[in-house]
Amino acid sequence: MVNMNNKDKPDRWNKFLKGQTSLLIALSLSTFFIFIAISLYNNVTASRYQQVDMLVHSLLDYPTKMAANLIVARSSTDRIIRINSKQQLQQLVDEVSENQYVTSLHIFAENGKLLSSSQHDYVAALIANKQYVVPAGVRVYLKPILAGNKPVGFLQLYFGYQQMLKTFTIFQFDATISILILFMLLLLFGVIIGVTINRVHHKFRSKR
Repeated sequence: MVNMNNKDKPDRWNKFLKGQTSLLIALSLSTFFIFIAISLYNNVTASRYQQVDMLVHSLLDYPTKMAANLIVARSSTDRIIRINSKQQLQQLVDEVSENQYVTSLHIFAENGKLLSSSQHDYVAALIANKQYVVPAGVRVYLKPILAGNKPVGFLQLYFGYQQMLKTFTIFQFDATISILILFMLLLLFGVIIGVTINRVHHKFRSKR
């Protein structure tokens, strides 16, 4: 009986070491996959925001540069020049507003007077609402319009930010679904690792 107990101790110790080794392997692989998933998610997210910011800047820079001379021309004493500048300013607003992510675009003079807008009833809507409310999922950008380093007006851009992010995303998942999928993948890898270790262990035992 004493000899059997002495033989059982090494077996128990070997089982304990194998269990600890399997646990460490599983934890290491889980940590590795979590690191990869987080890195991939961060890179994709950073790329999305960078693309959106680049588009926003292009939509802001172009009209602010083009509108400067047109706003100055509106104050001209020449009636024809004033009419042409007004029409060209509205064409500029309409052109930029054709972008599918632009909700609305407004150009104001330095004194706050609305010069051109993509919404013909913009001022009337503001007065009717009696309160300024930004639509959900939309960001508002303001940028001064300079003519010879002198401010002559400013631009107000309403941009569908959330819609743009969804368009540029590679993975169409929110954070909750991403975490759930990551958990399921880790669970699957854990099962595969466990089954593999058990098969190897049984092979070694059968050879003995």
